[in-house]
Amino acid sequence: MSHTAPLGQIDQELAIALISETIDAAARGSLEDGTDILPISIDPEIWEIRFRFGDSLYRLYFAEPFEYPKHLVALRFHKKLILPTDKEIKDAQDGEIARAAVRYLSGRSNFWGNLEK
Repeated sequence: MSHTAPLGQIDQELAIALISETIDAAARGSLEDGTDILPISIDPEIWEIRFRFGDSLYRLYFAEPFEYPKHLVALRFHKKLILPTDKEIKDAQDGEIARAAVRYLSGRSNFWGNLEK
């Protein structure tokens, strides 16, 4: 596993601002498929946004439920692990995607805890 120095306070605040801005852009529908967001091949209802902060890579998995087209559901945000082999990296990332998929499916019945539809 790769270890990197933590971000300083200013870089943390910039990272939070970038994540927030990107989520807002996704909710507005102003991100470009294949450039800013990527569909997940093992679960096409889930999309990925990639971030890089310093030497670290992060992934945000989200969905836009067809029954609630004006809503974006953030499912999982994680630091991508850089492991010794490509297979280990893929397996770790597939595990994160699986966690996002479980959250998506299990939250659907109660609209992911959101009372507004």
